[in-house]
Amino acid sequence: EPRFFDLWQRAMDGMMTFLVGTSHGPSQLMFIADTPANVKHDPRMEQLVCFMGGLLKLGVEEGRPHDQQLLAAAAANDTKLAAARKRRWVEWDRASHKITQTCYEGYAR
Repeated sequence: EPRFFDLWQRAMDGMMTFLVGTSHGPSQLMFIADTPANVKHDPRMEQLVCFMGGLLKLGVEEGRPHDQQLLAAAAANDTKLAAARKRRWVEWDRASHKITQTCYEGYAR
């Protein structure tokens, strides 16, 4: 359903912009905070957020081939828009791996 796909993309954009951060130190673990990153907060991630790594990966794998704006931009030779859309998918894919790694590290340590 295109409407829900658009809503999901907007929600992921908001999450990546306002809630995703990286820990300080050598490990540089990516986390999803429970408050916006621009608000002073304790940079920690709740256990249930570990599902977001899989949710993002599923969205990337299932959504990228159906991204109508990306496909339309590519068809119209709008290389700037197409490149921006592709970068977003790559960023989400990378984040899915890093968030999952953070969850693993939380239990492995």
